[in-house]
Amino acid sequence: MADGNWLYTALSEERILKDCPDVRDCTVLAARRDDGRLVIEVLLVLVTDADAALDRTDRVRDAIGEAAASMPLKVTAYPTMASAGTHGQGPQVSHAPTAAGQHGRVLTPKETADA
Repeated sequence: MADGNWLYTALSEERILKDCPDVRDCTVLAARRDDGRLVIEVLLVLVTDADAALDRTDRVRDAIGEAAASMPLKVTAYPTMASAGTHGQGPQVSHAPTAAGQHGRVLTPKETADA
């Protein structure tokens, strides 16, 4: 980051899991936008019965700590999916490129079951 600090994504994920008991799993990504600004995006998979509509941005920012204090932060929460294809483990991610060359696309429950 510009101020010489580092954002350790694995450590940030562990802090989120520790401080947010309604989060089952998460992924933290720091990337530069086309305009050069550094942003943090966080994907949360929630425990069963957690409210996906609840804004968790402040809790996530607090869990990540000082590195996230002055950066734009986007937090997206997904409910745990309970279907035969996912075994209740939440969204499944495809790491294979799509026709458009994109990686990391979230699979639908049907695609997961068919995989």
